[in-house]
Amino acid sequence: MKKILFALLPVAAVAFMALKPAIDPLPLGAAIPSPDVKMQDISGQDVSLNDVKNRKRPACDV
Repeated sequence: MKKILFALLPVAAVAFMALKPAIDPLPLGAAIPSPDVKMQDISGQDVSLNDVKNRKRPACDV
């Protein structure tokens, strides 16, 4: 009985954590959180969310 309990306890804990939302999602139309914090993108440049938001993107030729 102990073996079954100890085998199912981690499975139940992982399932409980996976189904529980960590935080409330950001509602549509809400302001950007921490827009001035600089982060590195994949090319190594330091950019903020405001920098990316204001950047002009080239047209996509598909």
